[in-house]
Amino acid sequence: MKQTRKSMFTVIVLVLLIWVGVPASTTELTLGFTLGNQEFAVDRSPANAELESDLYQAGFELSGVTSLPYQLGLLYGIERDLRLRTLGYVGLRYSDDRVFFSVMPIVGLLNSSGRPVSPGVQSSLGFYVLDRAEVEFSLMRPFLTNLSDEGDNNQSMDSIRGAIFFDGYLLGAEWLRTIYRERETAFLRASQVQEYAVYTEIFQKNVPYRVTLRLAYQDRLVKFEDTGVKVQTGSIVFGPSILMQHSPGLSSTIGINAALFTLGREELAGESISDEFMYTMNLGLVIDLTRLSGSR
Repeated sequence: MKQTRKSMFTVIVLVLLIWVGVPASTTELTLGFTLGNQEFAVDRSPANAELESDLYQAGFELSGVTSLPYQLGLLYGIERDLRLRTLGYVGLRYSDDRVFFSVMPIVGLLNSSGRPVSPGVQSSLGFYVLDRAEVEFSLMRPFLTNLSDEGDNNQSMDSIRGAIFFDGYLLGAEWLRTIYRERETAFLRASQVQEYAVYTEIFQKNVPYRVTLRLAYQDRLVKFEDTGVKVQTGSIVFGPSILMQHSPGLSSTIGINAALFTLGREELAGESISDEFMYTMNLGLVIDLTRLSGSR
């Protein structure tokens, strides 16, 4: 517990130092909000055998990137992810014309009263290929792997993404898996989402809009590891979004991931939702303080 307290204290101190000590003109800020009814309840029990569609959950993102010398960037923020719960992080990113990577400590914050802080690490590595494509590998791993006491929890994530660039658009594909685990008195709950997606982004020089169209298959699974009970859904999801550039230093995004249909699997086999609109909505605001101050 002393180690997790030190991790939380380090994150808070670093964020405060960034905001106070770094010139604002080197910083890009992101504010985001998420709302949806596609996820299982965070406290779902093995006795619940319903395919819910009226359970709404909200998330947020407050993050920043501060430019540093030698093509480095300082990443920091706090977010409430609908899948991985609340996370805080501070880390470094490097990017040049051939490679980009990042490493950052991650802490799960206040996701359980039994263990309010759960530390881990996230890293990514990517490459540019002949100025026409990019490939990126990302993962998140917890430091706490033995969830023996009530309230113990951790987060993990894996993803592979690739895209090919053309004049005015790009085509990409992504595989993503996230897992949140938490120990209850009678069982260990593991909530997993796995997604296979293809997407395209459409853009044009000097046009202040960028449109993204995404089609994905999503598997959502809650496994109660000490009881043998599994609840699972499979969904085909369509996700349009648009980025709008309002001024040189201010842009916003709005998007939605809408389930075209959702079917129950495992303990929910045979159930389906056809008359309810299942979706996740995303709103975001990006402020580039360098360009914003220069445009005044």
